[in-house]
Amino acid sequence: MQTREIHRDAGRAALAWCLAASGFLVAPHAAAQGVPGLAEADDGAIIVTAQRRSERLEDVPASIQAISGEALKTAQITRFQDLQLIAPSVQISRTGTQNQPAIRGVTTTFAGGGQETNVAVYVDGFYNADPLSINQDFANISSVEILKGPQGTLYGRNATGGAILITTRSPGNSLEMEGAVSYAPRFNDRKVEVFVGGPLDERTKLSVAGYFRKNDGYFTDINNFAPNAPIRPNNPGKRGGSHSAPFENWSIHPKLEIDFAPVKLTLSYKHAFLNDSRSLAYRVTGHVPGNPVQYNGYPLATEMDTTSLNFQPVNRSEIDEYQATAEIAVGNLGTVTSRTGYRKQKDSSSYDLDATPRDPASGPGYSFNGGGNTGRKTFTQQVDFASSFGGSLSLLAGLFYYNDEWQGRTTDDSGSGPGLTALDYKTEAWAAYLDGTYNVGDLYITVGGRYSEDRKNVFSIRTDAAGTVIAAANTAAFTASPDGVVRYKSSAFTPRAVIRYNLTPESNIYASISRGFKSGTISSTAPYNALKPEKVTAYEIGYKASHGGLRADIAAFYYDFKDSQVSALDPTRPLLTSLLLNAGGSKIYGIDTTLSYRVTERLNLRVSLAYLHARYRDFENATNTVVNPATGLNTSVVGSWSGRRIVRSPDWSGSASADYTADFAGGQLVFSLNGTFSSRYATSNASYDCDYSLQNGINACNPGTDNRIQGRFEENGYVLANGQIAWTDASDRYTLTVFATNLTNTRYKTSTVGLFYGDYISFNEPRVVGGSIRVKY
Repeated sequence: MQTREIHRDAGRAALAWCLAASGFLVAPHAAAQGVPGLAEADDGAIIVTAQRRSERLEDVPASIQAISGEALKTAQITRFQDLQLIAPSVQISRTGTQNQPAIRGVTTTFAGGGQETNVAVYVDGFYNADPLSINQDFANISSVEILKGPQGTLYGRNATGGAILITTRSPGNSLEMEGAVSYAPRFNDRKVEVFVGGPLDERTKLSVAGYFRKNDGYFTDINNFAPNAPIRPNNPGKRGGSHSAPFENWSIHPKLEIDFAPVKLTLSYKHAFLNDSRSLAYRVTGHVPGNPVQYNGYPLATEMDTTSLNFQPVNRSEIDEYQATAEIAVGNLGTVTSRTGYRKQKDSSSYDLDATPRDPASGPGYSFNGGGNTGRKTFTQQVDFASSFGGSLSLLAGLFYYNDEWQGRTTDDSGSGPGLTALDYKTEAWAAYLDGTYNVGDLYITVGGRYSEDRKNVFSIRTDAAGTVIAAANTAAFTASPDGVVRYKSSAFTPRAVIRYNLTPESNIYASISRGFKSGTISSTAPYNALKPEKVTAYEIGYKASHGGLRADIAAFYYDFKDSQVSALDPTRPLLTSLLLNAGGSKIYGIDTTLSYRVTERLNLRVSLAYLHARYRDFENATNTVVNPATGLNTSVVGSWSGRRIVRSPDWSGSASADYTADFAGGQLVFSLNGTFSSRYATSNASYDCDYSLQNGINACNPGTDNRIQGRFEENGYVLANGQIAWTDASDRYTLTVFATNLTNTRYKTSTVGLFYGDYISFNEPRVVGGSIRVKY
C-alpha cells in the first residue's frame, strides 16, 4: 500500500512538473482562492451549477466561464449580446430582431415564428427558447455561467453549441436594500435599478427587484421620417421626430421563498416590457433598384448611424413569467427538485422594408411596410432527483416536458394593398436523462445519457386585403397533408462520458466525449420545408488549477458537426426569399485558455484567448448574395461553401481585464479596464462572390470561380475596451461611478445582409460616457 502511494505521488509530481514548465500549473496542496467578482463560497472557491448541482469550478470537467452580477457591472456588460465581449469563442449576433448566440462556431442563422437557437438559455433553472425575449438588459443578476460545448445530457434540448445559465438575485438571510441610478448624456440614457429583500419570518423570505432603462438610441433619421411623403393610412408607425430606434426596457420581479422542511418552495413572477428596434433602423448602402438619390423629395441616408425611413420602426415585447420551484429532501436518499414554469408573451413590430422614403403608392409592385402582432405561450415542467449515495457515487435523474405555441399575424404592403399571413406553430417535447459520477480516490468517472423527442406542427394561410386566400403562399399548397398542417417528429439519444483525475487538491486533468442535439424544424415561411435535426459529437481534453491568487483553465476540443441548420436565399425567386436547409458536415477544433491572477489584494489581472478553426466540410448547395453585373442589383446564386469559415466563428478572439483598488478620501477607489478583440468573421451570410450562369434553371457559380477569399459582408475584426472608476465610502453604502463603453469608439458590423432592395448594414453603439450612484443598506 505504501509503495503504491509513493508511485502515485511520484506520478503526480512528474505530471505537475511538466505542466508547470508550460506555465499552467500552480503549487500543490494549497487552499483554493477565488477571484474577486466571481460567484464564490465562503472559502473563496468559485461555485457553479453546470452539472445541475453546486460544485467548485475546478471540479467540473468542462469549459465554463462564470461571472457574477457585480463583475458584469464592472465590465459594463449590460445586455445579453454584450457577453461576447468577455467570453472568447462566443459571438452573439442577430437575424432580424432575434438574438442568436454562437459558441465555438455552433450557431443558428435563421429566425421566424416558433424557431429556436441551438445554444440553450436557462434563467433561474428554467429553459427559455425565445430568441426575442433574451434580448433584455441584465437586471439584478446574481451570476452568469457560459457552458462551452454540447450539453446534450444535462441541458439537452437545443444545446448543440452549449448553454448559458442566468441566475437572478434572491432574498438573503438579512435585510438588503439597494438602488442605483445612472445617466449617460450622449443618447439621453437613463437607468434605475432597485432591489429589496430579506426574511419576513423564520421560514419566509421575500425580494422585489425593479428595473427601468430608456434612451433615444444612436440612430437618427435625416428626414424626420419624411412627414410629407405618402404612406398607407393603416400603418401604425410614428412619423416626425428624429430618433430612429429609441430603447425602453423595464421589469418588476418579486420572489417568495418558503422553507417548511423538508420542502423549500420558491415562487417567482416577472413582468417585463421591451421596445428595441435597433435591428430595424437600417439604411441601404448600395445596389438599390433604380439607384436613386432621393424619393418624394427626401434624400437617402448615406452616413453611419443614420436612416431615411417612412416611419419610426417598432419592436415591442411584453412578457409575463410564472415560476414555481420545489426542493424536497427525501431523507438520506437525496433531493427531488420540481420546476414548473409558464410564460406568456406578446410581440408587435412595424418596419420599413426598403429603408427609403418611398411608399407603395409611388412604386406599385414592391413591398415596403412590414410587421405584425404575435403571441407565444410556453409551459415547462422538469423534475430532478439528485443523490450522493454515501459520497462515492453521485446520481442525477430527470424528466423534462415542454409545450410551446407561437401564433402570428404578420402584414406587408406590396403596392396593391396589404396582405395578411396567419401562422400557428406548435412544439411539444419531452426528455428523460440519467447521469452518474463515481470516484475512486482521485479518479472520477462520469457516464450519462438523455433521450429527447420533439414534435412540431405548423399551419399557415395567407390572404389579400379582401380576405381571399392566396394559394401560392398557403401551407396546404406545399404539403400532401389533407388538412394543410405540416408535421415533423425528431428524436435522439445524447450520451456523455467524462474521466477526471486530480493531480493535486487544486488541479486536475480531464477528457470527455459528449453529443448534442437540436430538434428538426419546419420553416416559418413558404415553402415550409422541414429540416433534419442537427447533431454534434464533441471531444475535449482540459486542465484546471487554482492556487492562491492564480487560476488556470485550458481546453482543447474537436467537433464532428452534422446537418447544421442554416438559412439561405432561394435563387429561384426574384425577391431573394429566405428558406432553410441542412448544411451537411462541419469540422470544428480549437483551444480555449483563461488565466487569472490576484497579484495583490489590490490588483487583479485576467486574460482569455481562443483559437477556433470552424469550417464547413460538406456544403455544396450554399447560397450567396452577389451583384448582377448587368443590372447592378443583388441576386442569389448557388455555390460551394465547403472549406469556408462557419458564420460567427472568428479564428482568434480574446479578452483581458484589470482592476486596481486604492485608498482615497476615506474610502476605496477602484479602476477597472476590460478589453476584447476578434478577428474576421461573418455576422450572417458572408456573401462570397463568383461568376455565375443559369444552370438547370438556377443561378449557380461557375466552376473554379467560387474560391474568392473574403465575403463582402464579413466583418474584418475589431478591438475595443470598456472602463470605469468607482469610489465607495468607508461604510460600503455609497458608490459613485464614472464609466465609458467603447473607449476607442470602435465600430464593427452587427448586421449585414443583401436583399432585393439593396445592401443593409448596421453597426455597434459608439462611445458612451456616463455616471451612476449606488446606495446600499
